[in-house]
Amino acid sequence: MAEASPPEKVENLPMVQRENSVGGQSDEAGLLSASMFVDACFFRFLVGKGGITKQMLEKDTDVSLQIPSPKEAKQGKYLVIQGESQEALDNAMHQVNTIINQAIKSPQFQYSHFVSIPLALHPQLLESVKAFQKTVLEFDDESGMSNKGIDKSIFVKHTTFHLTLLMLKLWNEELVQNAADCLQKVTPRVHEALEGSPLTITLRGVDCMKGNPAKAHVLYADVEPNDQR
Repeated sequence: MAEASPPEKVENLPMVQRENSVGGQSDEAGLLSASMFVDACFFRFLVGKGGITKQMLEKDTDVSLQIPSPKEAKQGKYLVIQGESQEALDNAMHQVNTIINQAIKSPQFQYSHFVSIPLALHPQLLESVKAFQKTVLEFDDESGMSNKGIDKSIFVKHTTFHLTLLMLKLWNEELVQNAADCLQKVTPRVHEALEGSPLTITLRGVDCMKGNPAKAHVLYADVEPNDQR
């Protein structure tokens, strides 16, 4: 499993929401308070553009939110909720969790890791990749398109060539460890399913990561479906 930020559109592992809440504590003004641990990466979603999300949440639930500043919340911090009733606190905590879950599914919350099969172990494949890159660069020189940004430096290193299987959003060490444990757990089942035979993958042609080829910044080798393993 590696850290990265490639493609979009892959399922994420189930969310592990760490929550610590304390209800029933009242201050001198008679307000109840509760605290929730929130990872630093989610505070911007709770605040919203111009503070609009925070304002709407406070208005809808009749509570006051004390959200740490980005500087205070580098490693995550407790969000403090104050309200006049336990029902208001519970409602606010529910909405906070809803906002966080929506944020996780949002494209604004980028993928952090990916699971892949290394392909740099196969000399013949690497030679094909090198030949493709050479062809592109030679065509570029002949057509006078070198000013379009096509340069040797834009190609990935051959040693990092891989096939991405799964994109993940893992925003704290607990989730990273859970994902690693999950991979270790399913490894024997994968070996059993393959029955000791090698996995055959056919790569043919290239495609762009996003719809419009004219605006594409990333190309990838396409996997061709076949009946073999």
